[in-house]
Amino acid sequence: MHTESFIRRVRLPVSAEEAFAWHARPGALERLTPPWENVRDVAISGPFPSWNHLHRFEPDGPDASWLEDRIEYAMPGGALGSAFGASIVKRRLERMFRYRHDTAAADMTLHAKYADRPRLTVGVTGASGLVGSSLLPFLTTGGHRATGIPRASKGSGVFCAGEHPGARWGIRGLGGKKAAPRV
Repeated sequence: MHTESFIRRVRLPVSAEEAFAWHARPGALERLTPPWENVRDVAISGPFPSWNHLHRFEPDGPDASWLEDRIEYAMPGGALGSAFGASIVKRRLERMFRYRHDTAAADMTLHAKYADRPRLTVGVTGASGLVGSSLLPFLTTGGHRATGIPRASKGSGVFCAGEHPGARWGIRGLGGKKAAPRV
Protein backbone atom coordinates (compact mmCIF):
# COMPACT_ATOMS: atom_id res chain seq x y z
CA MET A 1 0.00 0.00 0.00
CA HIS A 2 1.40 3.39 -1.04
CA THR A 3 1.42 5.98 1.77
CA GLU A 4 1.53 9.77 1.56
CA SER A 5 3.16 12.08 4.10
CA PHE A 6 2.19 15.52 5.33
CA ILE A 7 4.42 17.47 7.74
CA ARG A 8 3.93 20.98 9.10
CA ARG A 9 5.94 22.75 11.83
CA VAL A 10 5.43 25.95 13.77
CA ARG A 11 7.59 27.68 16.38
CA LEU A 12 5.68 28.40 19.58
CA PRO A 13 6.52 31.07 22.17
CA VAL A 14 6.23 28.64 25.09
CA SER A 15 8.19 25.66 26.41
CA ALA A 16 7.52 22.19 25.02
CA GLU A 17 5.94 21.26 28.39
CA GLU A 18 3.51 24.21 28.22
CA ALA A 19 2.69 23.50 24.55
CA PHE A 20 1.87 19.89 25.46
CA ALA A 21 -0.23 21.02 28.45
CA TRP A 22 -2.15 23.46 26.22
CA HIS A 23 -3.00 20.62 23.81
CA ALA A 24 -4.13 18.40 26.70
CA ARG A 25 -6.54 20.97 28.20
CA PRO A 26 -10.28 20.93 27.57
CA GLY A 27 -11.18 23.00 24.53
CA ALA A 28 -7.93 22.43 22.60
CA LEU A 29 -9.53 20.34 19.87
CA GLU A 30 -12.31 22.91 19.49
CA ARG A 31 -9.69 25.69 19.14
CA LEU A 32 -7.73 23.69 16.57
CA THR A 33 -10.62 22.59 14.39
CA PRO A 34 -11.10 25.14 11.61
CA PRO A 35 -14.68 26.37 11.35
CA TRP A 36 -14.97 24.90 7.86
CA GLU A 37 -13.84 21.40 8.90
CA ASN A 38 -15.42 18.61 10.89
CA VAL A 39 -12.49 16.34 11.73
CA ARG A 40 -11.41 13.99 14.46
CA ASP A 41 -7.83 13.96 15.66
CA VAL A 42 -7.79 10.16 15.89
CA ALA A 43 -9.26 8.26 12.96
CA ILE A 44 -10.87 5.08 14.28
CA SER A 45 -12.55 4.49 10.95
CA GLY A 46 -12.99 6.59 7.86
CA PRO A 47 -12.29 6.86 4.18
CA PHE A 48 -8.50 6.37 4.51
CA PRO A 49 -7.25 2.77 4.77
CA SER A 50 -4.41 4.08 6.95
CA TRP A 51 -4.09 7.33 8.96
CA ASN A 52 -1.41 7.95 11.58
CA HIS A 53 -1.14 11.46 13.07
CA LEU A 54 1.81 12.22 15.36
CA HIS A 55 2.14 15.46 17.36
CA ARG A 56 5.75 16.29 18.28
CA PHE A 57 6.79 18.95 20.79
CA GLU A 58 10.50 19.81 20.57
CA PRO A 59 12.16 22.24 23.02
CA ASP A 60 13.83 25.30 21.51
CA GLY A 61 15.36 26.85 24.61
CA PRO A 62 13.59 27.44 27.94
CA ASP A 63 10.75 29.61 26.59
CA ALA A 64 10.06 28.28 23.11
CA SER A 65 9.35 25.04 21.28
CA TRP A 66 8.46 23.59 17.92
CA LEU A 67 5.17 21.84 17.25
CA GLU A 68 5.30 19.37 14.41
CA ASP A 69 2.32 17.50 13.02
CA ARG A 70 3.31 14.48 10.96
CA ILE A 71 0.62 12.49 9.16
CA GLU A 72 1.24 9.27 7.30
CA TYR A 73 -1.78 8.11 5.32
CA ALA A 74 -2.89 5.91 2.45
CA MET A 75 -5.30 7.31 -0.10
CA PRO A 76 -8.56 5.42 -0.64
CA GLY A 77 -8.89 3.81 -4.05
CA GLY A 78 -5.28 2.67 -4.29
CA ALA A 79 -3.17 4.01 -7.17
CA LEU A 80 -6.20 5.58 -8.87
CA GLY A 81 -7.16 7.41 -5.67
CA SER A 82 -3.59 8.64 -5.26
CA ALA A 83 -3.40 9.83 -8.86
CA PHE A 84 -6.60 11.85 -8.70
CA GLY A 85 -7.03 12.71 -5.03
CA ALA A 86 -3.59 13.19 -3.45
CA SER A 87 -3.23 16.85 -4.45
CA ILE A 88 -6.73 17.67 -3.14
CA VAL A 89 -6.01 16.00 0.21
CA LYS A 90 -2.62 17.78 0.52
CA ARG A 91 -4.26 21.19 -0.11
CA ARG A 92 -6.94 20.50 2.51
CA LEU A 93 -4.35 19.34 5.05
CA GLU A 94 -2.19 22.40 4.36
CA ARG A 95 -5.14 24.74 4.88
CA MET A 96 -6.33 22.95 8.01
CA PHE A 97 -2.90 22.79 9.67
CA ARG A 98 -2.07 26.38 8.75
CA TYR A 99 -5.23 27.32 10.68
CA ARG A 100 -4.35 25.00 13.58
CA HIS A 101 -0.79 26.24 13.91
CA ASP A 102 -1.74 29.92 13.53
CA THR A 103 -4.43 29.49 16.21
CA ALA A 104 -2.19 27.55 18.61
CA ALA A 105 0.68 30.06 18.25
CA ALA A 106 -1.61 33.09 18.69
CA ASP A 107 -3.39 31.58 21.71
CA MET A 108 -0.18 30.52 23.43
CA THR A 109 1.39 33.94 22.79
CA LEU A 110 -1.54 35.65 24.51
CA HIS A 111 -1.74 33.08 27.34
CA ALA A 112 2.04 33.40 27.95
CA LYS A 113 1.65 37.18 28.30
CA TYR A 114 -0.63 36.62 31.32
CA ALA A 115 0.95 33.41 32.68
CA ASP A 116 1.88 35.09 35.97
CA ARG A 117 -1.74 35.98 36.75
CA PRO A 118 -4.16 33.71 38.63
CA ARG A 119 -6.50 31.45 36.66
CA LEU A 120 -10.13 32.58 36.70
CA THR A 121 -13.58 31.04 36.87
CA VAL A 122 -15.68 32.63 34.16
CA GLY A 123 -19.35 32.39 33.17
CA VAL A 124 -20.01 33.05 29.49
CA THR A 125 -23.44 34.04 28.22
CA GLY A 126 -24.07 33.34 24.55
CA ALA A 127 -21.73 30.35 24.76
CA SER A 128 -23.36 28.60 21.79
CA GLY A 129 -23.07 31.65 19.53
CA LEU A 130 -20.27 32.65 17.19
CA VAL A 131 -18.14 34.48 19.78
CA GLY A 132 -18.98 32.33 22.82
CA SER A 133 -18.26 29.03 21.06
CA SER A 134 -14.70 30.27 20.42
CA LEU A 135 -14.30 32.06 23.74
CA LEU A 136 -15.00 29.02 25.97
CA PRO A 137 -12.24 26.81 24.46
CA PHE A 138 -9.85 29.79 24.37
CA LEU A 139 -10.34 30.33 28.12
CA THR A 140 -10.07 26.64 29.06
CA THR A 141 -6.86 26.16 27.02
CA GLY A 142 -5.47 29.07 29.05
CA GLY A 143 -6.12 27.11 32.24
CA HIS A 144 -9.26 29.01 33.23
CA ARG A 145 -12.47 27.33 34.35
CA ALA A 146 -15.18 28.51 31.94
CA THR A 147 -18.85 27.60 31.96
CA GLY A 148 -21.50 28.45 29.43
CA ILE A 149 -24.60 30.07 30.94
CA PRO A 150 -27.66 29.02 28.91
CA ARG A 151 -31.02 30.72 29.04
CA ALA A 152 -33.53 28.97 31.32
CA SER A 153 -36.26 29.27 28.71
CA LYS A 154 -36.86 31.44 25.73
CA GLY A 155 -38.31 34.81 26.66
CA SER A 156 -38.32 34.17 30.42
CA GLY A 157 -35.57 36.69 31.15
CA VAL A 158 -33.95 34.21 33.55
CA PHE A 159 -30.53 32.67 33.07
CA CYS A 160 -29.39 29.43 34.66
CA ALA A 161 -25.73 28.44 35.11
CA GLY A 162 -24.92 25.11 33.48
CA GLU A 163 -23.08 23.69 36.49
CA HIS A 164 -25.48 25.17 39.06
CA PRO A 165 -29.01 24.49 37.79
CA GLY A 166 -30.60 25.92 40.93
CA ALA A 167 -28.96 29.33 40.55
CA ARG A 168 -31.11 32.00 38.88
CA TRP A 169 -30.58 35.64 38.07
CA GLY A 170 -33.07 38.26 37.07
CA ILE A 171 -32.14 40.67 34.31
CA ARG A 172 -31.97 44.39 34.98
CA GLY A 173 -34.05 46.30 32.50
CA LEU A 174 -33.34 49.78 31.19
CA GLY A 175 -33.09 52.32 33.97
CA GLY A 176 -31.59 49.77 36.42
CA LYS A 177 -34.91 48.33 37.59
CA LYS A 178 -34.71 44.65 38.32
CA ALA A 179 -37.02 42.62 36.13
CA ALA A 180 -39.00 40.03 38.06
CA PRO A 181 -37.90 36.56 36.95
CA ARG A 182 -40.64 34.30 35.67
CA VAL A 183 -40.18 30.64 36.42
